[in-house]
Amino acid sequence: MKATVQIPDEVYLRVMSRSALLGRSVDEVTTALYRQWLGDQSSCGREPASESSWINHWASLGAQFTPADSAVTPTARQILSDDRSRLDTGEAGR
Repeated sequence: MKATVQIPDEVYLRVMSRSALLGRSVDEVTTALYRQWLGDQSSCGREPASESSWINHWASLGAQFTPADSAVTPTARQILSDDRSRLDTGEAGR
């Protein structure tokens, strides 16, 4: 069933952010919270990951990669500077 509910913008934005961090949809979180409020713990679905376990998971993924694994690429500032130099020296369009 579809329902329209008035939620303050700041609350909804926080719900969207946290849902995304937990890999869950807002619908899924909302339904789980309604079921929990009603006392129907058995059908709440999977238990959400704690914030610290989520951070630890992503930190461990990041630790698998070192700067040596990534290609050295110019920064946006360097790209713009190089383009400006080409324009100044008349190399544009080559």
